[in-house]
Amino acid sequence: MYRFNSFRLPTFCADKDIAICLLYFFAILMLPIGAYSKKSEEYTLKDLDQVLQKRDMSLMYKEAKIKATKDSLAKSTQAIEKFNLQRAVFRLYSAYQLDSALVYADQMLQTATTSLKEQPVFEAEALLHTARVYTHSGKYNECSKILNNEIFSANDLPSPIKEQFFNVQLYLYRALVEIKHERDEALVGIQSSLDSLVAYTPRSSNRYFINQSNKYRAENKYDEALAILLNRYPEIDNEEEKGSVSYYIALLYSLKGDKELAKKFYIISAITEMAPLGKKVYASLWELAVMLYEEGDFERAHQYIGISLQDAVYSGSHRFILKIQQEVPKVAQAYNAKISQEKDKVTKAVFIIGLLLVIMAALAFFALRQNKKLRKAKKEVNEANNELLNVNQELNHVGRELHLRNAELQLANSQLLFLNKELLEMNRVKETYLSKFIDLCADYIDKLDVYRIHLNRVVKTKGVDQLLNELKSTKQVESGFKNFLLNFDETFLKVYPSFVDDFNQLFPEEEAQILKSDELLNTELRIFALIRLGISDSNKIAKFLRCSIATVYTYRSRVKNKSLYPDDFEDHIMSCSQEIMQL
Repeated sequence: MYRFNSFRLPTFCADKDIAICLLYFFAILMLPIGAYSKKSEEYTLKDLDQVLQKRDMSLMYKEAKIKATKDSLAKSTQAIEKFNLQRAVFRLYSAYQLDSALVYADQMLQTATTSLKEQPVFEAEALLHTARVYTHSGKYNECSKILNNEIFSANDLPSPIKEQFFNVQLYLYRALVEIKHERDEALVGIQSSLDSLVAYTPRSSNRYFINQSNKYRAENKYDEALAILLNRYPEIDNEEEKGSVSYYIALLYSLKGDKELAKKFYIISAITEMAPLGKKVYASLWELAVMLYEEGDFERAHQYIGISLQDAVYSGSHRFILKIQQEVPKVAQAYNAKISQEKDKVTKAVFIIGLLLVIMAALAFFALRQNKKLRKAKKEVNEANNELLNVNQELNHVGRELHLRNAELQLANSQLLFLNKELLEMNRVKETYLSKFIDLCADYIDKLDVYRIHLNRVVKTKGVDQLLNELKSTKQVESGFKNFLLNFDETFLKVYPSFVDDFNQLFPEEEAQILKSDELLNTELRIFALIRLGISDSNKIAKFLRCSIATVYTYRSRVKNKSLYPDDFEDHIMSCSQEIMQL
């Protein structure tokens, strides 16, 4: 067992140009793919189909990111910065194009052995990246030679490098098991590598839980392995780790025989690897294709496995090419059988359609003969209809004329009724006020006679001086005016009994007129009572109420502005108390 000191590997930070480029392509990428807005638990095969249709956008994003990183690498001068950028390009190519990834792994090794030769950790990392590419490209002997390099027997290499070492070793043993090369020894090597990974992986990282689950899976403890990943899955926010974990969850469900849940997580893994990451080295899509083939969905299975094989060939992943090629024949055979069935159905459909066309032709010939007879009969019917139509038009014309005359009579009748009502109201008002006027005249004549006798008595008993004092006093006039207003109020309210209530309906509740206990009408109400009687001249109203014209204007303006109808207030006044009292 090796001992290592803690060590933090240098990280890659994108410069401003890279950030702008990535942001631009990320915005383009997100627009056409509606599935990204969903939660991953809701992804379906339709969402995966949409992602596959738009996968060129993901690849554009990937290529732009690679180009931006390469541009930064071309500008770098410091050795560590150069090594970090070479590593960044390698990681972008590692699941995309293995040949290109190997080129940048060689560049990392060259930088490590020249400019950074004083720090063996860089050479160790570059060698492990090269070995990792070999596990996918099928160069297992070359990978084994690298892992046996004496640099990895040093005691001062950091734990991350050791973790990476056992990770590459695990991939190598798995590949050897797949090609059945020294299978028993490779199985032991897998278990040993997993034990070492669990020991050297930081316990707080997602990789620790993945390795722990893989260890249980290698021991056929599927429930324990699945429980670890399902518990950790909601906390993962890294897309690459999320794709890996969802793939391992799908694999475990498949081993347990739960096909539905396996399919669900295969879809999540495939969408994650296709869209955000733009991978071409993956297993989820073609394993999902095999599952769909077993369910009878041959069309999707054929499409998915075809895409997977193209990507594997493009990336140069010899390991996945071999695995996919083992599944292609049965999927293609089933798909071709389905196509043949569809062709047979189409042939039968064409025959049936041809037969139907013959029947339709015969029916069309019969219909043409019948149509001639129908046209003749229709012509006769049309002639009769035309005659009836002419008669009907004449009747309609007469009916319209009668209707028009009736409408005119109704309008004239309505106008007569309205005028009659107006005249009736005016007559009643005139009768009421005429009667009141005669009573007032008689009353004032009596009062004048009494006042004359009173003045005569004053002259005789108290002299001319007292007479002058009586004549100067306005008491009699004011008393007479007060009695006049009282008579006016009583007479008006007899004619229009609901005037005050109707008047208050024209105002907000807080602006309604509130009369004193001894008042029938106040000055404001008297002004608009006169307007209701048809006296709208402010000069006449002022004389009637013995006040100035300015006062009348002020009252009229103030009351209008407080009302609910300031623009046509006086028109509403004329509508108050329409039903006058029957006198």
